[in-house]
Amino acid sequence: MQSMRLEIMSEEEKKSVLMECHNNPGTGNHNGVRGTRNRVVAGYYWPSLNQDVGEWVRCCHRCQMNDPIKTV
Repeated sequence: MQSMRLEIMSEEEKKSVLMECHNNPGTGNHNGVRGTRNRVVAGYYWPSLNQDVGEWVRCCHRCQMNDPIKTV
């Protein structure tokens, strides 16, 4: 059984979906790129989805503060 996904077209719609799937404590709770992407693709689609999710998480202050320090 194939699920139906809503295709998002406008930048405003993308922002709303990303906020809901990443920032919302009930549905997102700042679960990084993979967790956010999984929540988005469960119900939505747009061509630049993967790139947009990555950029959203990279720009999320809370995620950057909670990300483990990377050393070389």
